Amino acid sequence: VPDLVDDGSPPFWRQHARCVVRSIAENIPPGRPLVLVAHSGAGQLLGVLGPVLRDAGYRVAAEILADAGLPPGGRSRLEQLGDDIPGVADDLKDALDDGAPFPSWDEETLRSLVPDDGRRQRLRDELRMQPVSYWVERIPTSVGWPDAPVGALIFSDRFAGTGEAAQEHGWPVRRLDGDNHFLALADEQLVADELIDLTAQIVEAGSS
Repeated sequence: VPDLVDDGSPPFWRQHARCVVRSIAENIPPGRPLVLVAHSGAGQLLGVLGPVLRDAGYRVAAEILADAGLPPGGRSRLEQLGDDIPGVADDLKDALDDGAPFPSWDEETLRSLVPDDGRRQRLRDELRMQPVSYWVERIPTSVGWPDAPVGALIFSDRFAGTGEAAQEHGWPVRRLDGDNHFLALADEQLVADELIDLTAQIVEAGSS
């Protein structure tokens, strides 16, 4: 899981994509097939990572939207939310107007989602408030995306729309009960098993 760092100014998507590529280059030798698993807002990067990774000598064998949004196709994060989840977009606009963090994962909300105290604290320590420029910058999507077989693993109601869009595209989709966006921190074995099974399904579907 790469750390997505930036200098506080746009384009954030380019800096974050570089973080992903750098992390892969530091840990995985070129030539090996990759399965990119994007959680939450990281799904927006899938539309730009393929060409960069190919240039670095990697082959993306599959991409998985793990409770994540689709690449926005040139829209901003705010525009994408407005199109896909209007209620969440309204909450975001209110938060930006008030200078409040978004989403506001407070201790009470997170306790039921991530029961382990240590993991919950690490999660809260890593949460960063993003400036307005982060939400309104436009994120490109490569012309050839998707350039690898894609599937979706949905485990919260917020990203049900991703699952529906994936079905419309004919991509393999799996759904888990519980409405927990941080399920990987609460039951990592369940999520890992589902990702492995889904990867096999995606690769098989892509080769048929």
